[in-house]
Amino acid sequence: MVFSKHGTYAALVKAKAQDLARFIGLSGHSRPGRFTGAIKHFDVDVLLNSVNFVDHFTYNFEDQVWSQAAARNIG
Repeated sequence: MVFSKHGTYAALVKAKAQDLARFIGLSGHSRPGRFTGAIKHFDVDVLLNSVNFVDHFTYNFEDQVWSQAAARNIG
């Protein structure tokens, strides 16, 4: 799992602490609920979401995810 004790996120946090990485980011095309949960519980610097006209009406990242990200100063 990405967020398990020995998962990808833990490795990225360690790399960032050692100045091997500057930012921790998440990317994805769907499931906004997973993004909102992740940014609430983990230290994330940046998000990458593919959004188009149809996605706005299907997933609505703009209201569900990006507003929360902006409030937490996540790019």
